[in-house]
Parts: sequence; structure tokens; C-alpha cells
Amino acid sequence: MVRPRRWWALGVLATAQFMVLVDVLPASLVAATGMSLAYVPALMSAMAGAPPEQAGLASGIVNTTYQVGSALGPAAALTALAASRGADRPGDLPALTEGFGSAFLGAAAIAATGALATALLMKGNRPPAAAAVQASPAESEHART
Repeated sequence: MVRPRRWWALGVLATAQFMVLVDVLPASLVAATGMSLAYVPALMSAMAGAPPEQAGLASGIVNTTYQVGSALGPAAALTALAASRGADRPGDLPALTEGFGSAFLGAAAIAATGALATALLMKGNRPPAAAAVQASPAESEHART
């Protein structure tokens, strides 16, 4: 005979799994896609200017900056924006919701501003190594003499 507690536990587990698939998975996929589209080009840009003997140092600096920025940036921005819009009153749920909604919109505006600045200010020059690889054989022979 199956006891009611086991059915209840099974129901809670099934509900939790369904909630993860519906509520958490789509947001996680969007976040992973956005991070991969931002982090890889940023790492490539940072490493392109580093000499080969300093590649490890440059990679370490980029990764440290990414980790510290990922921890402190959203925490500071969300705290400041949420507190300014009513999230400092935890018992007031509408104010809390409005405060965090404004905080996430502010963070999205900061990210959009950064993307726009990158698109407008980033130069399209190739690194010297890439330019030499794509040079024609005649240009390479002329450069050697």
C-alpha cells in the first residue's frame, strides 16, 4: 500500500521539476546566449593586442575583471536602483516589485548603452598577425626583401 506522504512528496517533486522547466530554463538559456555573445568577442578583442609572451597575463586579467565585474556590478546597480524606487520597504510588496522592476530596466539600459558605445567606438582594424596571414604571396615576398 502506498502511503499518502509518498504521493505528496512525488507531487511536490514533479511540480518543482515542471516549474524549473517553465520558469528557470528559458531565462537561463537567454542569459547563456547573451553571455556567450558578449564574453567571447570581448576576450578575443582583449587578447588580440597582447604579445604572445604575455597572453597568459592578459587572459588572467580579463578573466579576473569579468569575475569581479559580474559579482559587484549587478549587486551595486540593483541595490542603488531598487532602493531608489521603493525596494527598501520589504513589507510593501508593490513597492518592492516596482523597485526591482526599475532596477532591471536600469541594468538593461546600462547594457544597451555599453553595446551602442561598443558598436560606435570600436575600430575595425585587424591585428598585424591577421593582416600578414591574409596578404597575397607577392606582397609577402615583397615585404621580405
